[in-house]
Amino acid sequence: MGRPDTNAVLVLLLLLCAGCSATRSVRPVGEGRLGTALSVGGPLFVNLGPPLPVPIPVLSARYGVTARTDVDVGILLPLVPTLGLDAGASTLVVPPSGWRPAVMAGARATLLGALPGLRSPHVLLEAHGTASWSPAPRLLAYTGADALFDPGSMRLHPTALVGLSFAAPLGGLSLSAEARWLAMATSSRALSMRYGSLGGQGALGVVIALGYTFDLRGHRRDR
Repeated sequence: MGRPDTNAVLVLLLLLCAGCSATRSVRPVGEGRLGTALSVGGPLFVNLGPPLPVPIPVLSARYGVTARTDVDVGILLPLVPTLGLDAGASTLVVPPSGWRPAVMAGARATLLGALPGLRSPHVLLEAHGTASWSPAPRLLAYTGADALFDPGSMRLHPTALVGLSFAAPLGGLSLSAEARWLAMATSSRALSMRYGSLGGQGALGVVIALGYTFDLRGHRRDR
């Protein structure tokens, strides 16, 4: 009976690591443009007193294949004993109009494994969506949800999120801050690390991301 519990704890840890990248698909990056980002953050642990985020770094890039559709890749940098690689695509389902939000939807596949040697590898499938508004020039407010599916356990792990993104007036720089309720349908009581949670479910987390967008066609980047 001990092994299933150990596996469940490992899967939850991997799920929390998988949710440490800031959302990449708030708005399309634009045809012929390459968006890069470094995300740092993760679940809030409370073992030492005040909640502190686990500083897990994720590098990501996305390319606009059309004006509405992006493809993206990401790597969870192995500063923690877990390596993660992912790839996916997203598209603008509903364009913004006045106070009607822009709606993005997409899917992604992630390979996660414990180091060294990528032990206990897990493949996770993800569907995600966001709704975003622009309350001020160069500012986006957004909310959304991810649903990670673990084929090994045949379980679905939803995550809810809210965030803000600001694009610098000059150049392609942007800064985002995001709050997440990770794996909200999964109990966190079995973990040796105590995470901030709601009702003992999943973990609360925060992520910040610094991004830069390159226009590979040589045109000026529009927001």
